[in-house]
Amino acid sequence: MSILSKIWNKQSSVQKKTEAVYKEYLPTIRRRCRKILREEHLVEDALQEIFSIIFRYIEQYRGVPEDILPWLYKITMTQCLQVLEKEKRWFAPLQAALEEGHQSFSNQLGPSSVEEHMAALQLMEHLPQQQREVLLHRHVSGMTQEEIAEVMGITRNQVRLYLSIASEKGKRLLNEKG
Repeated sequence: MSILSKIWNKQSSVQKKTEAVYKEYLPTIRRRCRKILREEHLVEDALQEIFSIIFRYIEQYRGVPEDILPWLYKITMTQCLQVLEKEKRWFAPLQAALEEGHQSFSNQLGPSSVEEHMAALQLMEHLPQQQREVLLHRHVSGMTQEEIAEVMGITRNQVRLYLSIASEKGKRLLNEKG
């Protein structure tokens, strides 16, 4: 029986429930944030906001405690995307490449990887948030289409459609680059 199950009842306070979620899922949420944000100071800021959101809304969660992870993933992804939007972090490698020179960046990634990386950065900028979220779940977190659909509360067909749209947009970007 998990920590959550032991304390999760109608009499449990919001603080106790939030503490139980923190103890049980902090490492999982931190890993997810690190994969998406890639900078520790951004991860720490995101974690503070994520647990603040959990504290504010935990009473609205209606599922069983053992099934809370998709809800937590949704909060985590939404917050990480907001941080990325605010920081425009996906452009930092591009700016570094321009400043350091194309050659040093090519040595790190290989010539074709540079174009693919730059196209991926441009693609992320032009996608709506929900499509960006699907791509991050798939390619950063390695989730299956079924898992993405469950976490995001959409159908598997929508996930498949968003991945297809992103793939087509990505191909067009690469073709435009030559």
